[in-house]
Amino acid sequence: MEGMIEFTTMNELHIGHCMIIKEKPCKITELNISKTGKHGCAKAVVTGKDIFTDKKYTCTFATSDKVQVPVIKTLAYQLNNIDDGYMDLMDENNDTVSHMKLKWGTDV
Repeated sequence: MEGMIEFTTMNELHIGHCMIIKEKPCKITELNISKTGKHGCAKAVVTGKDIFTDKKYTCTFATSDKVQVPVIKTLAYQLNNIDDGYMDLMDENNDTVSHMKLKWGTDV
């Protein structure tokens, strides 16, 4: 994952942000922060859904901990053609991606 992650402190993240939980890129769905106790800093209990599988993960961090945040880049493509279950796509720079297989069949 080198080059595809950044680091931030736990107290900078909010519900809807993405972070790495148990080595999986997750979108934060629940965030509970406890108050600072007499023996240390505040703790954050984070629940997130894997952005690829929708599986839930929960982990506890100190709010001052540095955590990994995935770099997520969204690309838009224009669909040019579908032929025999394969797509021809074009990006915003007019570069084409040919013969990308449809995952859900050829019914469009």
